[in-house]
Amino acid sequence: SVAILDELPMPVLGTFWPYVAQSGVTLASVTAGMKTVPGERDAASLRELLSRNLGKAATIREFDGAPYAASVLSVSDSLILLKTETGVKATDLSRIREATFEGEVVKSVPSPIQKPQLSLRLTGARGARATVGVTYLQKGLRWIPSYKIDLDGKGQAKVKLQATLVNELADLDGATANLVIGVPSFAFKDSLDPIALQQTVANLSPLFARDSRMSNALMGQMAGPVRAYAAESDSGGGASVPEVTGSEQNEDLFVYSVKNVTLKKGERMVLPVAEFTVSYKNVYTLELLPSATRNASGFYDPSSLNAEQARLAAAPKARHQIRLTNTSMYPLTTGPALLLRNGKVLAQGQTFFTAKGATTDVSLTDATDITIKRADKESARTPQVLKVDGYQYDKVGMTGSVELCNYRAEPVEIEVVRYVLGKVASADANGTISALDPLADDALPGWFGQYGNGFERIRFTGLGKIAWKATLPPGGKTCVTLDYAWHYFTR
Repeated sequence: SVAILDELPMPVLGTFWPYVAQSGVTLASVTAGMKTVPGERDAASLRELLSRNLGKAATIREFDGAPYAASVLSVSDSLILLKTETGVKATDLSRIREATFEGEVVKSVPSPIQKPQLSLRLTGARGARATVGVTYLQKGLRWIPSYKIDLDGKGQAKVKLQATLVNELADLDGATANLVIGVPSFAFKDSLDPIALQQTVANLSPLFARDSRMSNALMGQMAGPVRAYAAESDSGGGASVPEVTGSEQNEDLFVYSVKNVTLKKGERMVLPVAEFTVSYKNVYTLELLPSATRNASGFYDPSSLNAEQARLAAAPKARHQIRLTNTSMYPLTTGPALLLRNGKVLAQGQTFFTAKGATTDVSLTDATDITIKRADKESARTPQVLKVDGYQYDKVGMTGSVELCNYRAEPVEIEVVRYVLGKVASADANGTISALDPLADDALPGWFGQYGNGFERIRFTGLGKIAWKATLPPGGKTCVTLDYAWHYFTR
């Protein structure tokens, strides 16, 4: 016997598993193919419309002569037979200009269509009824997290998480959805299983493109209807509303379970997921990129920097950050975050994956009340102290300083990071010195790839980093100066 499924899935390679839930019945094979089934389409010509309305009373108009009452007896490629008051009239179909029918009109004509079909062939007990089905992983149902973080000004933040469900898969009726926080690993996520016929691939929504900015493999949003529920409270009658029924840690993933999800294909749904309180503090951060040097040094080409990097290099500003300590029972995930202070909107930032007990920074704004002055100058030069690949290099000694002034009414804590293309010799004010490994991708800052052929240079000259933590007094009367020194090689 054969069980037929009219819906053809588009599973990820290796995730399609058919099954039969019946003792004594075995699944022998599964076949995917196209089947010709009856169908209809709208009539596309006067001949098709006349042939579908045989025997119906109509008013016929030819290209010459007066209109007359008739009914259609038959229609061929070029000849039409009409029953009129005086008898049966045969005329060339091309002479008919229009026909006006009385009553209902059949507007469609038969047109067979090709439809995908999944056939499950079963062997076993004759006449036995069996439950069959398929399980598979398919792209098309995604959720987008977003946070609202309300600061109380006293170190506590109320966090609300909501989910936007994007359904490009199939109609859901009372389904259970598991919202995953983390990065599930699917080795063949970009490969379609052959059980999905090639003809169906063109129908994949553009929404399936992976958005690498989100840690939980989220999809970009598209315009579409949003499902709404009545404002009246649910007293047990009518359709059930979505409900978050649990949350749990599953290996390296965290899962929220939502029951009673009813969402048609193409619809979107927004629903609250969790609400909790975490602690926070205000911190200020400053990142100083390597100083601009001559192109001849080979360190970087300023024209290759994007607008944000050029802004940081030319006029760096401190950033006001909200440092959240995740004291809740849920991990935070990557997503947009709306920041408020006692219900009033401050800014929009972004959260990143943060495990329970860990901290994360959400950017608030540029700290305009903190002024920054950076000064670097050459302190010494020793010619031809290094020879690499047949080239002679000079050693250039540099000194630098960063002056920070706080014009706010209260003291602030600031974390400063200074990068230099070279080797750091010293840093005062308890600055922490480190040398980054140019061969380790995770050690290099994201902006480093824009620095021209800097990678070739730091093979022997190095990439240094200095980190400070300082407290800036209020009022701008007493500024803090951070001094440092480094050297690099050039030719």
